[in-house]
Amino acid sequence: MATLQDIVKRALRMVGVKAANEPLTGAEGADALVMANDLLELWRLSRTMVYSIDRYVFTSIIAGTASYTIGSAATIPIERPVKIEEASWLDNTNSGAPLEIPIHVATYEEWQKVPIKSVSTTHSWILYYEPEVTSGVIYLYPEPSDATYDLVLYVWNPLDAISAISSTVTFPPGYQMALTYNLALNLAAEYGVQSPPQRIAEMAEVTLDFISRVNSPIPKIYPEKAAGAGRRGPWDYRTGQSFPR
Repeated sequence: MATLQDIVKRALRMVGVKAANEPLTGAEGADALVMANDLLELWRLSRTMVYSIDRYVFTSIIAGTASYTIGSAATIPIERPVKIEEASWLDNTNSGAPLEIPIHVATYEEWQKVPIKSVSTTHSWILYYEPEVTSGVIYLYPEPSDATYDLVLYVWNPLDAISAISSTVTFPPGYQMALTYNLALNLAAEYGVQSPPQRIAEMAEVTLDFISRVNSPIPKIYPEKAAGAGRRGPWDYRTGQSFPR
């Protein structure tokens, strides 16, 4: 396994900034650490760079409570999600195996169209996630009056920031190569290299493309489309389903 320093030195050699075996200065290492973390942070925002979806079960639902904060020091104490991919209710009272009941994760536009948000029912069928800077808020609709079920969240598993230039980095397959070439391209601009080798730019793009192909979600196929019944109709906020056409 390589350290970030190993990756940076290779990236700088690629664009002709450093010679083989030439050590990094403290300032060069500090600048490269910032740039590497900037790249990783940017990749956290893209679904095609997310290598896994984490499943969390929140067992402290309170009857009559429709919103919960989520974040490292929040009511739901996990790292602030970039995005909640899916959600469901977990029914542990089901005889045999626990039963997961899907909850529709609403977009901003869908949530905005819910006219009266203070409606109550046994279990919510809509979840809306509002991310903030260091935490976020989850809203449930209708407000659940039963706290029997647990809330299950499927959230993007982000790439961790690198703490120091000397840190050993461990990535899923392909990510280290992608970081090396993309870091080389960005460091070339930082050091005023006007024309980095074309091969660097090509490999920076190719490595990201390979990762994106693996991580791209499988498109959802709705039964009515598979059966040739036409497009789905408008979304109904009252049921969390689409009107048939």
